[in-house]
Amino acid sequence: LFENYLQNDYLLILAKVYEKAYIYEEANNIYELLLESADGPQSSELYYRLAINAMYTKEYQQALFFTKQIDQETLNFFKEDVFFLQYLANYSLGNYTKGARILLQMYTDFPESGKRYEIIKNLVELFIETGQTDFSSYFVERYYSFASPTQRFALDQYKRQLAMKQTEITNSISIIYNGVDAILTFLDLLDQVENN
Repeated sequence: LFENYLQNDYLLILAKVYEKAYIYEEANNIYELLLESADGPQSSELYYRLAINAMYTKEYQQALFFTKQIDQETLNFFKEDVFFLQYLANYSLGNYTKGARILLQMYTDFPESGKRYEIIKNLVELFIETGQTDFSSYFVERYYSFASPTQRFALDQYKRQLAMKQTEITNSISIIYNGVDAILTFLDLLDQVENN
């Protein structure tokens, strides 16, 4: 029994060495081997490590699978980090709606989070990318007064992006309006020609 613990400790150290050397697939091979003899909380911690490494190797679907294997007790301990991994995986897979839901849940569930800026920054970027500029503007303005000077600099860049998007939208609406106006004028002329 002692030899098994010693061997598991050795394997955990080896997995962490692989991670430090950016050899995430090898680290995951070790974690999967350790899962065979792991129980409850220990297996959840291994799934958490597997999910992180899957993100590094761009295996996003697998990362989502691993995060769903984490038991509730361990999830409570790593909840914010697990949610952020799920957001990143969904975003990377193009599941923007799921990603936005996860970020919004993090925004409401973790009001005192040390990752508050990261959550808001990702919400702003996601909403800009999906054309939901009103939501982006809301989060930029909401966070601006609490942001550090460095964060304000980034938020100012988002404000400029949003202003440009708003200008694009206004120009598009103007073009559509002018096009509709031209069609209506043409139809009036056509009606006048037919009536004469």
